[in-house]
Amino acid sequence: MKKVLCIAMSVLMTVVVAYAEGEDNDNAPGLLGLGYQGSYHDGNVMDQISLRWTPQPIGGQILFGHMRWNEDSALDEEAWLFQARGLYTLIDRKNSDFYVGGALGWVWWEETGGSVDNEEDSFLIGALAGVEWRFNEIPELGFNFEVGYNYVTEDEDFGGSSYDSTHKGDYVSLGAHYYF
Repeated sequence: MKKVLCIAMSVLMTVVVAYAEGEDNDNAPGLLGLGYQGSYHDGNVMDQISLRWTPQPIGGQILFGHMRWNEDSALDEEAWLFQARGLYTLIDRKNSDFYVGGALGWVWWEETGGSVDNEEDSFLIGALAGVEWRFNEIPELGFNFEVGYNYVTEDEDFGGSSYDSTHKGDYVSLGAHYYF
């Protein structure tokens, strides 16, 4: 219940900030942006390269990410992500946009170390809400904040046998993009 309230409050705050910005967006920068996006979920951060089309009112984003971590001294884990998102702007202002969207993606996981050799392929589907801000002095540079929820199905091979599982969870994401 706490997670649902946190997500609801984050979305409400971003809507209020985007709505309070003022005038409509007449001087938008270029529509194609390239940048970095970092996502935080369950104590881990995934670094992602992002190609983004400004949602005016419909846009999109393609993400390619990588994460590597050690759970203990003997086990290494690595994850690769490819994700495509559709974005729709609900509130469009001169220096900010509030948007919602959906995501489809593929995640490949690998665990190695000691006697463990485990690989997983995962299909991801998700929903998100976010806001992107720009400064008057540099309108080509956009900073975004998102909250979202992902549902992941896994086909896991472990010790010669395979099984299917699902994971659900929320995440937060921060990014910066330069629009051409």
